[in-house]
Amino acid sequence: MCKKVDVRYTKNSIEVYYKGNRICSHKRLYGRRGQYSTLPEHMPVNHQLYSEWDKARFLKWASGIGEATHMVIHKIFDSYRIEEQAYKGCLSLLKLADKYTPERLESGNDQASKSSGQSFPKPVSDESYALVRGACIMEVAAMKNDTLKKLKSMRQPAFAEAYQKQLDQEAQYQSMSFHERLMLLVDAEYDSRHNNNIKRMIKHAKFSDSSAFLGNIEYLLDRHLNRDLLESLAAMTTSAKG
Repeated sequence: MCKKVDVRYTKNSIEVYYKGNRICSHKRLYGRRGQYSTLPEHMPVNHQLYSEWDKARFLKWASGIGEATHMVIHKIFDSYRIEEQAYKGCLSLLKLADKYTPERLESGNDQASKSSGQSFPKPVSDESYALVRGACIMEVAAMKNDTLKKLKSMRQPAFAEAYQKQLDQEAQYQSMSFHERLMLLVDAEYDSRHNNNIKRMIKHAKFSDSSAFLGNIEYLLDRHLNRDLLESLAAMTTSAKG
């Protein structure tokens, strides 16, 4: 709700009064039109979090990532009359490097700059963030597709299929570590090759019934089959393969 205040200014200072009580005092600024000054304790709580930041610090951070990122951050600052209003958008954008790596963020900023022309449309913080994040996601997706193609060309279809499953159901695998997810992929390829090898051996053996297995044998008395011997031989074969 807006409230009326009284302003008293002199050559060197500006004072603001509310109902006869002075609530703040600032040094009067000269020179560039539209200048402002504030005190950290007068700022909203969410703005106070950025009290130790300034434009130079954000630009230095951006320069450490790359030229395109520096240019995007500079554009964001140029779109605001009050510098502090750009801090939240700059911080959100730069922290994308933690999720997508600095290299992908730089590439995303480069793509976003080209797609948006000379400047980002307003609201710049939201729009630029969306553009860059979208570019990062597209680049990551392209890299994942490239990995799938390489796996298939290396003749590792089961590995590729398991990897695709992890991509499609990523939320289910987020709690797993990198090594646990890798173990699942390797196991999928190993089991597939092992099962295919068994199928080839059965095929080459030319059994009259290729679907037969030890558990289906009927140990009838007139067949005179030694069950213990057959199971022992099967166990020895399995150990030798392992």
